[in-house]
Amino acid sequence: MTRNPWWLAVLALVLGGLACGDDDSSGDTGTDEGDTTEGGADADADADADADADVEPDVPADVPTDVPTDVPADVPTDVPADVPADVPAPVCGNGVVEEGEVCDDGNTTNEACDTAETGACLADCTLLMSACGNGTLDPGEACDDGNDEDYDSCTTSCTVNDQNIGAPCRCEGRECSDTNPTAGTIVGCDNVVEPADGSAVVACGRSIQNRTYGITIYSAGGSCTLMAMSCTGNALVCGMAPVAGNTDTFACPAGYVEGTDTRTVMGATLTTKICNKPCDGQNDCRWNEVEDPGSPWAGDCGQWQCLLDPATGEGVCGDPRMVTP
Repeated sequence: MTRNPWWLAVLALVLGGLACGDDDSSGDTGTDEGDTTEGGADADADADADADADVEPDVPADVPTDVPTDVPADVPTDVPADVPADVPAPVCGNGVVEEGEVCDDGNTTNEACDTAETGACLADCTLLMSACGNGTLDPGEACDDGNDEDYDSCTTSCTVNDQNIGAPCRCEGRECSDTNPTAGTIVGCDNVVEPADGSAVVACGRSIQNRTYGITIYSAGGSCTLMAMSCTGNALVCGMAPVAGNTDTFACPAGYVEGTDTRTVMGATLTTKICNKPCDGQNDCRWNEVEDPGSPWAGDCGQWQCLLDPATGEGVCGDPRMVTP
């Protein structure tokens, strides 16, 4: 910040005037060396006094006499003239687009891809769903390539596809198994790196339903992850169950959230550990996906949403059907 310079200018004028007065008086000797009489000296003194009385310092009449000598450096010069009072936080779902919201359709739900309508808004009012896919980067969108291809750089939900944990994936080839998501040729997970110690392997979590094991998994459009699976107990069951990695030493890469599923089937305990993509809001996740042809619900509309863990408060992207009672 620049100091107010007005007092510097005033001091310059005052000092300049005093300097001029000193110059005038220094040129006058005040005494005539040839005149040594008392009368002459008094006359000269009176003349000098009269002359000095006529001299006025060069100081403007409106110069303040109480010039401050100490002006603090941190005095603000840009104080806002109008400081607003407390602004209430926006209320998502009231049907009014308020400051901080991209849209507000009057509810706090993520409309599904088969029921979306013009004006439909994400559950946290961060993105206008009907604008996604128009090829223009609109508020709240991470990308928009204007197509319905989910495996390119931008998903159909206008999220960036980094082909890492949480990205859409599918399995190709005869080896694909609905009880072993690590089998077969996995497409879409090129940037998921398996740890060197073998504690986890790349997997594509997909929507499956296996009545033999009583397993139903919803994962619309697939989801890349790292996975470890173990089985203890009934040797017959464990002999058929997929085993991969090491659930004891399993750890997710920095920035991802670990998830654990433990269930008992016919006396065997099956433990599965995976890595989830974290999220701060609904537009971090793939909020609309169509089930792949290999899914038991092929062609149906599914979703990924930002789901909060009630124990930790952490948000992860997941298919909400997995937590629906």
